[in-house]
Amino acid sequence: MSGFLKLKEKLSSFQIIILGFLVVIFLGAILLMMPISARSREFTSFGTALFEK
Repeated sequence: MSGFLKLKEKLSSFQIIILGFLVVIFLGAILLMMPISARSREFTSFGTALFEK
């Protein structure tokens, strides 16, 4: 069995939803860190991308 299937068996549906939500938040913050996401075309710090955008 793969590691993902083992992990899925151990987690409840509530935990899977929370983890999915956190993954979406962090992927969004990573996208906001990229220069194409800012008018000044400069990299944004992770904290700023996570909390201020």
